[in-house]
Amino acid sequence: METFMEMFGGYIIPLFVAILVIVLVAISKSKQKKFKNEITSKIIKEMFPDADYRPGEYITRDEYTDMCFPIGDNFSGSDLLYATTKGGRKFRFCEINTSTTVHSGKTTTTVPVFNGGIFSFEYSKSFASPVFIHKKWQSNQSVIKTWGSHKIETENVTFNKKFVVNAEDDETAFYICTPKFMEKLLNFADTYKKGLMITFKDNWVHIAISQLDMFKAPTFGSRKPEKIAKFSQRSHEDLERIDKFIEDLEIDSRMFK
Repeated sequence: METFMEMFGGYIIPLFVAILVIVLVAISKSKQKKFKNEITSKIIKEMFPDADYRPGEYITRDEYTDMCFPIGDNFSGSDLLYATTKGGRKFRFCEINTSTTVHSGKTTTTVPVFNGGIFSFEYSKSFASPVFIHKKWQSNQSVIKTWGSHKIETENVTFNKKFVVNAEDDETAFYICTPKFMEKLLNFADTYKKGLMITFKDNWVHIAISQLDMFKAPTFGSRKPEKIAKFSQRSHEDLERIDKFIEDLEIDSRMFK
């Protein structure tokens, strides 16, 4: 006669593993939330005294779509931050995770579309027309077509190999893609090896960096001083790098309406 384990062991063990994973994920999320509320918020305030940090919030789906970045069926995020750079430029940041669910027969697969951090910098005037720049490994043509832009080639061969520029108006695109800007963007892109997308639209510059999880807490020993110091340094470096890049853009007044 079969024992209980022989009869049901094939079901009990996978079920136990599934429950264990759920419990561990719940514990991890709880620790992340506590770390962000108690430590991350303090570090951010030290960098930006006027910071408004909301760990559990993120921009709306409509706000994200308006940036002309690729989007899937699923949409979530975290770490919404409003602050002002050292140069006096107001900005917004948040983490976004968007994916598409694909059904094929009995198989369901989740395909990542974008997972990373988005910086949005506000200007006092609106750009004359939208300009969209992205690294070539990302294919966002389906998104670009929705606002009627076309591809533009610059005189910088190295830049053209790494980036695609799309715009409604050639003149605005070339005011943005100056030799100095393209050089700075190439250097900036070397820091972030994965996806990089930039949208100049209305009175905003949106920068999307794939796989940037700037405020993710250390997994183990998160309360140790050396862990906090390393986390703080990493966050400082990312924010200062973005800040410097946006200040170095030297936005030309001819780009605006």
